[in-house]
Amino acid sequence: MTFLVRKLPKSITSKLIWRIDYKIPIPVERNLRLANIRTIMIVNRRPYSPRWIGSYNTQSYLHNSLYRFMKIYQKDNNFPSRAELSHKNRLKTNIEAMKMRFGKAFDFHPTTFHLPNEFFRFQKIWRDNAHPSYPDYSKLLWILKPTKLSCGVGIRLVHTWDQIPKMSSLVVQRYIHQPLLINENKFDIRLYVLVTSFEPLRVYVNKKCMVRFATNKYSLDPNTFDDLYVHLTNSSLNKYNRKYQVKEKAVSSNVPDHTIHKWSIEALWANLRHMDINPDPIWEEICQVIVKTMMSVAHKIAPLVNTYCQSPDQVHELWGLDILIDNKLKPWLIEVNSAPSMVSENLFDIRLKTVIIRDTYNLVGYPMPTAKQGSSTWGTRTSRFLTQPEKRKQERFEKQTAQFTSFSRLFPLAKQVDHAELIRYLTKPPKNGLKNQSQLRYYDILVRDFLTHFYCPPNEKSTIPGIKNSAIQFLEDYGKSQPEKNEETSANASEEFREIKQGSELTMSESANEADEGQTNS
Repeated sequence: MTFLVRKLPKSITSKLIWRIDYKIPIPVERNLRLANIRTIMIVNRRPYSPRWIGSYNTQSYLHNSLYRFMKIYQKDNNFPSRAELSHKNRLKTNIEAMKMRFGKAFDFHPTTFHLPNEFFRFQKIWRDNAHPSYPDYSKLLWILKPTKLSCGVGIRLVHTWDQIPKMSSLVVQRYIHQPLLINENKFDIRLYVLVTSFEPLRVYVNKKCMVRFATNKYSLDPNTFDDLYVHLTNSSLNKYNRKYQVKEKAVSSNVPDHTIHKWSIEALWANLRHMDINPDPIWEEICQVIVKTMMSVAHKIAPLVNTYCQSPDQVHELWGLDILIDNKLKPWLIEVNSAPSMVSENLFDIRLKTVIIRDTYNLVGYPMPTAKQGSSTWGTRTSRFLTQPEKRKQERFEKQTAQFTSFSRLFPLAKQVDHAELIRYLTKPPKNGLKNQSQLRYYDILVRDFLTHFYCPPNEKSTIPGIKNSAIQFLEDYGKSQPEKNEETSANASEEFREIKQGSELTMSESANEADEGQTNS
Protein backbone atom coordinates (compact mmCIF):
# COMPACT_ATOMS: atom_id res chain seq x y z
CA MET A 1 0.00 0.00 0.00
CA THR A 2 1.55 3.29 -1.10
CA PHE A 3 0.69 6.70 0.33
CA LEU A 4 0.00 9.82 -1.70
CA VAL A 5 -0.07 8.01 -5.02
CA ARG A 6 -3.67 7.28 -5.90
CA LYS A 7 -7.01 6.53 -4.32
CA LEU A 8 -7.77 2.84 -4.00
CA PRO A 9 -11.08 1.13 -4.86
CA LYS A 10 -13.74 0.88 -2.16
CA SER A 11 -13.38 -2.90 -1.91
CA ILE A 12 -9.88 -2.27 -0.58
CA THR A 13 -10.40 0.95 1.35
CA SER A 14 -13.16 -0.64 3.43
CA LYS A 15 -10.37 -2.55 5.18
CA LEU A 16 -8.07 0.45 5.58
CA ILE A 17 -8.64 1.74 9.10
CA TRP A 18 -6.20 3.63 11.32
CA ARG A 19 -6.35 3.60 15.12
CA ILE A 20 -5.87 7.01 16.72
CA ASP A 21 -6.09 8.14 20.34
CA TYR A 22 -6.19 11.91 20.09
CA LYS A 23 -6.85 14.77 17.70
CA ILE A 24 -5.05 13.86 14.51
CA PRO A 25 -2.40 16.35 13.28
CA ILE A 26 -2.70 17.87 9.80
CA PRO A 27 0.27 15.97 8.23
CA VAL A 28 -1.09 12.62 9.42
CA GLU A 29 -4.67 13.45 8.45
CA ARG A 30 -3.57 14.60 4.99
CA ASN A 31 -1.69 11.39 4.26
CA LEU A 32 -4.51 9.15 5.48
CA ARG A 33 -7.16 11.12 3.61
CA LEU A 34 -5.29 11.05 0.30
CA ALA A 35 -4.84 7.29 0.69
CA ASN A 36 -8.59 6.99 1.45
CA ILE A 37 -7.97 5.59 4.93
CA ARG A 38 -10.56 5.96 7.68
CA THR A 39 -9.77 6.47 11.36
CA ILE A 40 -11.28 5.16 14.59
CA MET A 41 -10.54 6.57 18.02
CA ILE A 42 -9.57 4.11 20.73
CA VAL A 43 -8.40 5.75 23.93
CA ASN A 44 -8.78 2.93 26.45
CA ARG A 45 -5.46 1.28 25.53
CA ARG A 46 -7.25 -1.89 24.39
CA PRO A 47 -6.02 -3.13 20.99
CA TYR A 48 -8.49 -6.02 20.80
CA SER A 49 -10.42 -4.68 17.81
CA PRO A 50 -9.43 -6.55 14.62
CA ARG A 51 -10.59 -3.65 12.45
CA TRP A 52 -7.51 -1.42 12.33
CA ILE A 53 -4.27 -2.15 10.48
CA GLY A 54 -2.17 0.88 11.48
CA SER A 55 -2.07 3.33 14.34
CA TYR A 56 -1.03 6.81 15.29
CA ASN A 57 -0.84 6.97 19.07
CA THR A 58 0.69 9.86 20.96
CA GLN A 59 -1.13 9.85 24.30
CA SER A 60 -2.36 6.35 25.21
CA TYR A 61 0.38 3.78 24.84
CA LEU A 62 -0.17 0.06 25.00
CA HIS A 63 0.92 -1.73 28.14
CA ASN A 64 3.59 -4.27 27.22
CA SER A 65 1.33 -7.25 27.89
CA LEU A 66 -1.39 -5.92 25.55
CA TYR A 67 0.82 -6.25 22.46
CA ARG A 68 0.14 -9.99 22.50
CA PHE A 69 -3.51 -9.33 21.61
CA MET A 70 -2.71 -7.54 18.36
CA LYS A 71 -3.47 -9.35 15.13
CA ILE A 72 -0.53 -10.33 12.97
CA TYR A 73 -1.40 -7.74 10.29
CA GLN A 74 -1.73 -4.86 12.77
CA LYS A 75 1.18 -2.45 13.23
CA ASP A 76 1.59 -0.13 16.19
CA ASN A 77 3.75 2.98 16.03
CA ASN A 78 5.28 2.45 19.49
CA PHE A 79 7.82 -0.07 20.77
CA PRO A 80 7.32 -1.76 24.14
CA SER A 81 9.22 0.04 26.89
CA ARG A 82 9.75 3.08 24.68
CA ALA A 83 10.46 5.06 27.85
CA GLU A 84 14.01 3.66 27.84
CA LEU A 85 14.72 6.43 25.34
CA SER A 86 12.04 9.06 25.84
CA HIS A 87 12.29 9.41 29.62
CA LYS A 88 15.31 11.58 30.31
CA ASN A 89 16.37 9.69 33.43
CA ARG A 90 16.34 6.32 31.62
CA LEU A 91 18.13 7.71 28.57
CA LYS A 92 20.84 9.01 30.88
CA THR A 93 21.13 5.63 32.62
CA ASN A 94 21.41 3.67 29.37
CA ILE A 95 24.02 5.95 27.81
CA GLU A 96 26.02 6.06 31.05
CA ALA A 97 26.13 2.26 31.12
CA MET A 98 27.59 2.22 27.61
CA LYS A 99 29.98 5.02 28.47
CA MET A 100 31.40 2.96 31.33
CA ARG A 101 32.28 0.26 28.79
CA PHE A 102 33.41 2.40 25.86
CA GLY A 103 34.54 5.65 27.42
CA LYS A 104 34.76 8.56 24.98
CA ALA A 105 32.89 6.64 22.27
CA PHE A 106 29.70 7.41 24.22
CA ASP A 107 30.66 10.87 25.40
CA PHE A 108 27.91 12.62 23.42
CA HIS A 109 25.32 13.20 26.17
CA PRO A 110 25.82 16.04 28.68
CA THR A 111 26.46 15.03 32.29
CA THR A 112 23.04 14.36 33.80
CA PHE A 113 21.73 13.49 37.27
CA HIS A 114 18.33 12.20 38.31
CA LEU A 115 16.99 14.01 41.36
CA PRO A 116 16.39 13.19 44.13
CA ASN A 117 17.91 9.71 43.56
CA GLU A 118 21.35 11.13 42.73
CA PHE A 119 21.14 14.25 44.82
CA PHE A 120 24.36 13.65 46.77
CA ARG A 121 26.36 12.80 43.65
CA PHE A 122 25.19 16.02 42.07
CA GLN A 123 25.94 17.95 45.26
CA LYS A 124 29.56 16.74 45.19
CA ILE A 125 30.01 17.84 41.57
CA TRP A 126 28.51 21.23 42.39
CA ARG A 127 30.80 21.79 45.36
CA ASP A 128 33.87 20.78 43.36
CA ASN A 129 33.06 23.47 40.78
CA ALA A 130 31.93 26.20 43.17
CA HIS A 131 34.31 28.97 44.21
CA PRO A 132 33.44 31.01 47.29
CA SER A 133 34.57 34.35 45.84
CA TYR A 134 34.59 34.00 42.07
CA PRO A 135 31.75 31.73 40.91
CA ASP A 136 32.34 30.34 37.44
CA TYR A 137 28.91 30.48 35.83
CA SER A 138 30.08 28.27 32.98
CA LYS A 139 30.61 25.43 35.48
CA LEU A 140 27.67 26.22 37.75
CA LEU A 141 25.13 26.65 34.97
CA TRP A 142 22.79 23.65 34.80
CA ILE A 143 19.40 23.08 33.24
CA LEU A 144 16.48 21.46 35.07
CA LYS A 145 14.01 19.31 33.11
CA PRO A 146 10.99 17.17 34.03
CA THR A 147 11.74 13.52 33.27
CA LYS A 148 8.65 12.87 31.12
CA LEU A 149 7.65 16.20 29.55
CA SER A 150 8.62 17.78 26.23
CA CYS A 151 8.17 20.96 24.16
CA GLY A 152 10.17 22.99 26.68
CA VAL A 153 7.57 22.55 29.43
CA GLY A 154 9.00 22.96 32.93
CA ILE A 155 12.58 23.71 31.78
CA ARG A 156 14.64 26.35 33.56
CA LEU A 157 18.27 27.30 34.06
CA VAL A 158 19.86 27.32 37.52
CA HIS A 159 23.17 28.76 38.69
CA THR A 160 22.84 28.97 42.48
CA TRP A 161 22.42 26.13 44.96
CA ASP A 162 19.23 27.65 46.37
CA GLN A 163 17.55 27.11 42.98
CA ILE A 164 18.02 23.33 43.12
CA PRO A 165 14.87 21.47 44.25
CA LYS A 166 15.62 18.94 46.96
CA MET A 167 12.77 16.45 46.58
CA SER A 168 11.20 16.96 43.13
CA SER A 169 11.62 14.25 40.49
CA LEU A 170 13.69 16.02 37.84
CA VAL A 171 16.82 15.63 35.79
CA VAL A 172 19.54 18.23 36.06
CA GLN A 173 21.83 18.41 33.04
CA ARG A 174 25.10 20.21 32.45
CA TYR A 175 24.37 23.22 30.26
CA ILE A 176 26.37 23.39 27.02
CA HIS A 177 27.45 27.00 27.58
CA GLN A 178 29.55 27.40 24.42
CA PRO A 179 27.23 26.41 21.55
CA LEU A 180 27.99 27.10 17.93
CA LEU A 181 26.19 30.34 17.08
CA ILE A 182 24.75 31.61 13.81
CA ASN A 183 24.11 35.33 13.65
CA GLU A 184 24.65 35.36 17.44
CA ASN A 185 21.70 33.00 17.98
CA LYS A 186 21.70 29.55 19.51
CA PHE A 187 20.27 26.71 17.39
CA ASP A 188 19.74 22.96 17.46
CA ILE A 189 18.77 20.26 14.95
CA ARG A 190 15.61 18.17 15.22
CA LEU A 191 16.28 14.80 13.58
CA TYR A 192 13.53 12.34 12.66
CA VAL A 193 14.81 8.80 13.18
CA LEU A 194 12.82 5.70 12.24
CA VAL A 195 13.57 2.32 13.82
CA THR A 196 11.79 -0.59 12.14
CA SER A 197 13.45 -3.34 14.20
CA PHE A 198 15.72 -3.75 17.20
CA GLU A 199 16.68 -7.36 16.39
CA PRO A 200 18.23 -7.13 13.92
CA LEU A 201 18.73 -3.40 14.41
CA ARG A 202 17.51 -1.26 11.49
CA VAL A 203 17.81 2.51 11.78
CA TYR A 204 16.90 5.25 9.29
CA VAL A 205 17.28 9.01 9.47
CA ASN A 206 15.11 11.40 7.51
CA LYS A 207 16.89 13.90 5.29
CA LYS A 208 14.24 16.49 6.13
CA CYS A 209 15.81 17.75 9.35
CA MET A 210 14.58 20.88 11.08
CA VAL A 211 17.02 23.56 12.30
CA ARG A 212 15.46 25.59 15.12
CA PHE A 213 16.73 28.92 16.42
CA ALA A 214 16.31 30.76 19.70
CA THR A 215 14.69 34.12 19.04
CA ASN A 216 16.91 36.31 21.26
CA LYS A 217 20.67 36.80 20.97
CA TYR A 218 22.76 34.37 22.99
CA SER A 219 24.47 35.62 26.14
CA LEU A 220 25.96 34.24 29.36
CA ASP A 221 25.07 37.34 31.30
CA PRO A 222 23.39 36.11 34.52
CA ASN A 223 20.57 38.57 33.85
CA THR A 224 19.57 36.47 30.80
CA PHE A 225 19.39 33.12 32.62
CA ASP A 226 15.65 33.53 33.12
CA ASP A 227 15.09 34.46 29.47
CA LEU A 228 14.20 31.16 27.81
CA TYR A 229 14.08 32.87 24.41
CA VAL A 230 17.87 33.14 24.73
CA HIS A 231 18.70 29.62 25.90
CA LEU A 232 15.98 27.34 24.48
CA THR A 233 15.31 26.59 20.82
CA ASN A 234 11.93 24.84 21.17
CA SER A 235 9.52 26.18 18.56
CA SER A 236 6.60 25.56 20.92
CA LEU A 237 8.17 28.14 23.24
CA ASN A 238 9.76 30.65 20.85
CA LYS A 239 6.58 31.06 18.80
CA TYR A 240 5.27 33.34 21.56
CA ASN A 241 8.10 35.81 20.99
CA ARG A 242 7.12 38.68 18.69
CA LYS A 243 10.43 38.26 16.85
CA TYR A 244 9.54 34.72 15.75
CA GLN A 245 9.38 34.32 11.96
CA VAL A 246 8.90 31.25 9.74
CA LYS A 247 8.66 31.01 5.95
CA GLU A 248 7.20 28.11 3.98
CA LYS A 249 9.84 28.22 1.24
CA ALA A 250 12.58 27.60 3.82
CA VAL A 251 11.63 23.88 3.85
CA SER A 252 13.34 23.27 0.53
CA SER A 253 15.69 26.24 0.46
CA ASN A 254 19.44 25.84 0.75
CA VAL A 255 19.95 29.59 1.14
CA PRO A 256 20.34 30.81 4.75
CA ASP A 257 17.87 33.48 5.82
CA HIS A 258 18.85 35.11 9.11
CA THR A 259 15.47 36.77 9.52
CA ILE A 260 13.63 33.48 10.19
CA HIS A 261 13.89 30.89 12.96
CA LYS A 262 13.44 27.59 11.12
CA TRP A 263 15.80 26.36 8.43
CA SER A 264 16.26 23.26 6.37
CA ILE A 265 19.40 21.23 7.04
CA GLU A 266 20.69 22.22 3.59
CA ALA A 267 20.55 25.89 4.58
CA LEU A 268 22.53 25.12 7.72
CA TRP A 269 25.24 23.28 5.78
CA ALA A 270 25.44 26.18 3.30
CA ASN A 271 25.86 28.64 6.16
CA LEU A 272 28.59 26.52 7.75
CA ARG A 273 30.47 26.36 4.45
CA HIS A 274 30.23 30.15 4.29
CA MET A 275 31.88 30.13 7.74
CA ASP A 276 34.66 27.90 6.31
CA ILE A 277 33.35 24.89 8.25
CA ASN A 278 33.07 21.53 6.50
CA PRO A 279 29.70 20.02 7.52
CA ASP A 280 30.47 16.47 6.32
CA PRO A 281 32.42 15.35 9.44
CA ILE A 282 29.71 16.86 11.62
CA TRP A 283 27.00 14.86 9.85
CA GLU A 284 29.02 11.64 10.06
CA GLU A 285 29.43 12.11 13.80
CA ILE A 286 25.71 12.84 14.16
CA CYS A 287 24.97 9.55 12.40
CA GLN A 288 27.21 7.75 14.88
CA VAL A 289 25.36 9.39 17.76
CA ILE A 290 22.02 8.19 16.33
CA VAL A 291 23.08 4.57 15.92
CA LYS A 292 24.89 4.36 19.26
CA THR A 293 21.85 5.80 21.00
CA MET A 294 19.63 3.08 19.55
CA MET A 295 22.22 0.41 20.33
CA SER A 296 22.24 1.50 23.97
CA VAL A 297 18.63 0.29 24.42
CA ALA A 298 18.45 -2.55 21.88
CA HIS A 299 19.24 -5.18 24.52
CA LYS A 300 16.25 -3.99 26.57
CA ILE A 301 13.62 -3.45 23.88
CA ALA A 302 14.36 -6.42 21.58
CA PRO A 303 13.52 -9.11 24.21
CA LEU A 304 10.19 -7.40 24.94
CA VAL A 305 9.29 -7.38 21.25
CA ASN A 306 10.12 -11.09 21.01
CA THR A 307 8.09 -11.81 24.15
CA TYR A 308 4.93 -9.81 23.54
CA CYS A 309 4.59 -9.43 19.76
CA GLN A 310 3.54 -12.18 17.38
CA SER A 311 5.93 -10.78 14.79
CA PRO A 312 8.87 -8.36 15.22
CA ASP A 313 7.64 -6.16 12.37
CA GLN A 314 4.37 -5.38 14.18
CA VAL A 315 6.02 -2.41 15.86
CA HIS A 316 8.08 0.53 14.70
CA GLU A 317 8.73 4.01 15.99
CA LEU A 318 9.58 7.46 14.74
CA TRP A 319 11.78 9.30 17.23
CA GLY A 320 12.70 12.97 17.44
CA LEU A 321 16.35 13.48 18.42
CA ASP A 322 17.55 16.93 19.42
CA ILE A 323 21.21 17.60 18.58
CA LEU A 324 23.20 20.64 19.70
CA ILE A 325 26.57 21.52 18.11
CA ASP A 326 29.11 23.28 20.31
CA ASN A 327 31.77 25.78 19.25
CA LYS A 328 34.27 22.92 18.81
CA LEU A 329 31.87 21.34 16.25
CA LYS A 330 31.01 18.42 18.51
CA PRO A 331 27.38 17.23 18.33
CA TRP A 332 25.62 16.59 21.65
CA LEU A 333 22.47 14.52 22.10
CA ILE A 334 20.22 16.66 24.28
CA GLU A 335 17.16 14.41 24.43
CA VAL A 336 15.06 11.86 22.56
CA ASN A 337 11.35 12.46 21.97
CA SER A 338 8.92 9.64 21.40
CA ALA A 339 6.02 10.58 19.13
CA PRO A 340 7.66 13.85 18.06
CA SER A 341 5.10 16.57 17.62
CA MET A 342 3.38 16.60 14.25
CA VAL A 343 1.29 19.61 15.18
CA SER A 344 1.64 22.11 12.35
CA GLU A 345 0.99 25.77 13.01
CA ASN A 346 2.55 27.10 9.80
CA LEU A 347 3.13 26.01 6.21
CA PHE A 348 6.77 25.16 6.95
CA ASP A 349 5.68 22.47 9.42
CA ILE A 350 2.93 21.14 7.18
CA ARG A 351 5.23 20.65 4.18
CA LEU A 352 8.05 19.14 6.21
CA LYS A 353 6.04 16.81 8.41
CA THR A 354 3.71 15.63 5.65
CA VAL A 355 6.70 14.22 3.77
CA ILE A 356 8.08 12.61 6.95
CA ILE A 357 4.80 10.86 7.79
CA ARG A 358 4.25 9.77 4.18
CA ASP A 359 7.68 8.21 3.85
CA THR A 360 7.47 6.62 7.30
CA TYR A 361 4.31 4.79 6.27
CA ASN A 362 5.74 3.83 2.89
CA LEU A 363 8.93 2.49 4.42
CA VAL A 364 7.19 0.51 7.15
CA GLY A 365 4.65 -1.02 4.76
CA TYR A 366 1.17 -2.19 5.74
CA PRO A 367 -0.27 -5.52 4.52
CA MET A 368 -3.87 -5.85 3.45
CA PRO A 369 -5.81 -8.07 5.88
CA THR A 370 -7.76 -10.94 4.34
CA ALA A 371 -11.14 -12.15 5.55
CA LYS A 372 -9.43 -14.95 7.45
CA GLN A 373 -7.00 -12.57 9.09
CA GLY A 374 -9.84 -10.38 10.25
CA SER A 375 -11.41 -13.24 12.17
CA SER A 376 -10.94 -13.59 15.93
CA THR A 377 -9.15 -16.94 15.60
CA TRP A 378 -6.45 -15.83 13.17
CA GLY A 379 -2.95 -14.94 14.26
CA THR A 380 -2.34 -17.15 17.28
CA ARG A 381 0.98 -17.47 19.09
CA THR A 382 2.06 -20.30 16.79
CA SER A 383 2.73 -17.73 14.04
CA ARG A 384 4.68 -15.45 16.34
CA PHE A 385 8.01 -15.26 14.51
CA LEU A 386 8.72 -14.51 10.89
CA THR A 387 10.36 -17.27 8.89
CA GLN A 388 13.80 -16.64 7.44
CA PRO A 389 12.43 -16.04 3.90
CA GLU A 390 9.96 -13.52 5.35
CA LYS A 391 12.74 -11.69 7.16
CA ARG A 392 14.77 -11.54 3.97
CA LYS A 393 11.72 -10.31 2.08
CA GLN A 394 11.18 -7.53 4.61
CA GLU A 395 14.89 -6.64 4.43
CA ARG A 396 14.75 -6.36 0.63
CA PHE A 397 11.52 -4.39 0.78
CA GLU A 398 12.95 -1.79 3.13
CA LYS A 399 16.22 -1.61 1.19
CA GLN A 400 14.39 -0.96 -2.08
CA THR A 401 11.79 1.38 -0.62
CA ALA A 402 14.37 3.55 1.15
CA GLN A 403 15.80 4.49 -2.24
CA PHE A 404 12.55 6.30 -3.09
CA THR A 405 11.89 8.05 0.23
CA SER A 406 13.42 10.87 2.23
CA PHE A 407 14.94 8.34 4.64
CA SER A 408 18.55 7.21 4.55
CA ARG A 409 19.56 3.91 6.07
CA LEU A 410 22.12 4.29 8.85
CA PHE A 411 22.32 0.74 10.15
CA PRO A 412 23.24 -1.84 9.08
CA LEU A 413 25.56 -1.53 6.07
CA ALA A 414 26.47 2.12 6.66
CA LYS A 415 29.83 2.58 4.97
CA GLN A 416 30.73 5.84 6.61
CA VAL A 417 30.10 4.77 10.20
CA ASP A 418 32.25 2.30 12.12
CA HIS A 419 30.33 0.26 14.66
CA ALA A 420 32.43 -2.90 14.50
CA GLU A 421 33.94 -2.48 17.97
CA LEU A 422 30.55 -1.79 19.53
CA ILE A 423 28.94 -4.81 17.88
CA ARG A 424 31.83 -6.98 19.07
CA TYR A 425 30.94 -5.96 22.61
CA LEU A 426 27.18 -6.36 22.24
CA THR A 427 27.53 -9.87 20.77
CA LYS A 428 30.63 -11.12 22.59
CA PRO A 429 30.33 -14.65 24.08
CA PRO A 430 30.16 -15.31 27.83
CA LYS A 431 33.40 -15.72 29.75
CA ASN A 432 32.93 -19.48 30.11
CA GLY A 433 33.93 -20.15 26.52
CA LEU A 434 32.67 -21.36 23.16
CA LYS A 435 30.36 -24.03 24.52
CA ASN A 436 27.79 -21.30 25.27
CA GLN A 437 28.38 -19.48 21.99
CA SER A 438 24.79 -20.27 20.97
CA GLN A 439 23.62 -17.49 23.28
CA LEU A 440 24.74 -15.00 20.64
CA ARG A 441 22.13 -13.62 18.27
CA TYR A 442 23.35 -14.86 14.92
CA TYR A 443 21.91 -11.92 13.00
CA ASP A 444 24.10 -9.58 15.01
CA ILE A 445 27.10 -11.85 14.44
CA LEU A 446 26.50 -11.50 10.73
CA VAL A 447 26.26 -7.73 10.94
CA ARG A 448 29.38 -7.57 13.06
CA ASP A 449 31.40 -9.69 10.67
CA PHE A 450 30.02 -7.96 7.60
CA LEU A 451 30.85 -4.48 8.88
CA THR A 452 34.32 -5.46 10.01
CA HIS A 453 35.29 -7.22 6.79
CA PHE A 454 33.57 -5.06 4.20
CA TYR A 455 33.15 -1.63 5.76
CA CYS A 456 36.23 -1.39 7.92
CA PRO A 457 37.92 2.05 7.95
CA PRO A 458 41.54 2.17 6.74
CA ASN A 459 42.86 2.85 10.24
CA GLU A 460 41.33 -0.28 11.78
CA LYS A 461 42.36 -3.88 11.34
CA SER A 462 39.91 -6.00 9.39
CA THR A 463 40.23 -9.07 11.56
CA ILE A 464 37.95 -10.08 14.39
CA PRO A 465 39.59 -11.51 17.53
CA GLY A 466 38.49 -15.07 18.12
CA ILE A 467 37.03 -15.61 14.64
CA LYS A 468 39.47 -16.83 12.02
CA ASN A 469 37.15 -17.02 9.04
CA SER A 470 34.05 -15.23 7.86
CA ALA A 471 30.69 -15.41 9.63
CA ILE A 472 29.60 -18.08 7.17
CA GLN A 473 32.48 -20.38 8.04
CA PHE A 474 32.22 -19.58 11.73
CA LEU A 475 28.52 -20.42 11.94
CA GLU A 476 28.83 -23.48 9.75
CA ASP A 477 31.71 -24.81 11.87
CA TYR A 478 29.75 -24.24 15.03
CA GLY A 479 26.69 -25.87 13.50
CA LYS A 480 28.74 -28.97 12.72
CA SER A 481 29.87 -29.19 16.32
CA GLN A 482 26.24 -29.47 17.49
CA PRO A 483 24.26 -30.49 14.40
CA GLU A 484 21.02 -31.44 16.11
CA LYS A 485 20.67 -28.12 17.87
CA ASN A 486 22.21 -25.64 15.48
CA GLU A 487 21.98 -27.03 11.97
CA GLU A 488 18.95 -24.96 10.99
CA THR A 489 20.28 -21.77 12.58
CA SER A 490 23.65 -22.19 10.89
CA ALA A 491 22.12 -22.80 7.46
CA ASN A 492 19.71 -19.89 7.76
CA ALA A 493 22.41 -17.54 8.99
CA SER A 494 24.81 -18.54 6.23
CA GLU A 495 22.16 -18.03 3.58
CA GLU A 496 21.22 -14.67 5.09
CA PHE A 497 24.83 -13.49 5.08
CA ARG A 498 25.34 -14.53 1.45
CA GLU A 499 22.18 -12.66 0.45
CA ILE A 500 23.23 -9.51 2.33
CA LYS A 501 26.65 -9.70 0.70
CA GLN A 502 25.15 -10.15 -2.75
CA GLY A 503 22.78 -7.26 -2.11
CA SER A 504 25.62 -4.96 -1.13
CA GLU A 505 27.62 -5.96 -4.19
CA LEU A 506 24.59 -5.26 -6.37
CA THR A 507 24.11 -1.87 -4.75
CA MET A 508 27.75 -0.95 -5.20
CA SER A 509 27.75 -2.08 -8.82
CA GLU A 510 24.57 -0.11 -9.47
CA SER A 511 26.21 2.96 -7.96
CA ALA A 512 29.22 2.45 -10.20
CA ASN A 513 26.98 2.17 -13.25
CA GLU A 514 25.19 5.36 -12.28
CA ALA A 515 28.51 7.13 -11.90
CA ASP A 516 29.61 5.91 -15.33
CA GLU A 517 26.35 7.09 -16.84
CA GLY A 518 26.80 10.46 -15.18
CA GLN A 519 30.26 10.83 -16.67
CA THR A 520 28.97 9.82 -20.08
CA ASN A 521 26.11 12.30 -19.92
CA SER A 522 28.41 15.08 -18.84
